[in-house]
Amino acid sequence: MRKFTIMFLGLMLVLTTLAFGQERVITGTVTSGEDGSPLPGAAVVLKGTMTGTTTDMDGKFSLSVPENSVLVISFVGYLQEEITVAAQTDIAVTLPPDISRLEEIVVIGYGVQKKSLVTGSIAKVDEKDLENSVSTRFEQALQGKVSGMVVAQNSGAPGSGLTIKIRGNSSDRNNSPLIIVDGVRTSGMEYLNPSDIASIEVLKDAASSAIYGADGGNGVLLITTKKGERNTSTLQYNFTHSIQKPMNPMTVMNSSQYREYFMEAATWEAKPKKYTQFDTLDTSISTNWVDEIFQNAPMDEHNLSFSGGSEKTSYFISGS
Repeated sequence: MRKFTIMFLGLMLVLTTLAFGQERVITGTVTSGEDGSPLPGAAVVLKGTMTGTTTDMDGKFSLSVPENSVLVISFVGYLQEEITVAAQTDIAVTLPPDISRLEEIVVIGYGVQKKSLVTGSIAKVDEKDLENSVSTRFEQALQGKVSGMVVAQNSGAPGSGLTIKIRGNSSDRNNSPLIIVDGVRTSGMEYLNPSDIASIEVLKDAASSAIYGADGGNGVLLITTKKGERNTSTLQYNFTHSIQKPMNPMTVMNSSQYREYFMEAATWEAKPKKYTQFDTLDTSISTNWVDEIFQNAPMDEHNLSFSGGSEKTSYFISGS
């Protein structure tokens, strides 16, 4: 029985060597199904084993595999693919995006969290939300767009700046959020044209803004401007006509009411006196100075942009 067992194990070893001994090196490239860009760090594993490798910065890989083997290629946010090697020596793999998984996770400062945990902490304002906004300043276009974010005007002077509060008042009296425009930190947003903005991400809590450290304590505004698309040339013109007028104009007294007010006030004073300046007041003449100061002012806004690009460059030029 022992001799038979040894012979059987030897036979199995020979069969295994015959089946898997013919190994060869294959190469390949893994790209994204969205834009065709290479996917660095994609996992390439021999199915049913722990043998595998990962793609380099150009999405390329090299692996020694047996004949008739099956490769399993996977990457976070993309659907898994299985490729039969057969007689191939160079394999091109395109992974389609997994929309359902992308909607379940959110990339934060130092990792990934479930979307349900940070849904109320991250808000996004798209280009469509800004298109119908009639405003000359970027901050005005954000009013009422994000829950919990307060956009208030410091004064009633035309063209005056606005303040943005995401996390309330801070101890250092600097309540302004950190502003990142296309990956670059900036101190203000006065130069931004609302029609040039593609999207705005508002990071409210500490987890979502952790990568910015203490600077993100008041929240973070991630602003992405529009860019030219490859192999296209686009000319866009937008025109907006609006009318500005006071929302709640003051109600003022006419000359008769003004005279009556002071004459009645004189009788309530400790030493009643006569206001002689009203004896010759012509109450038939009355001027509403609020109406004289304010008027319904028309406002026209013109936005012109030209964008495009090639395989290596892109451009976006705009003026308003």
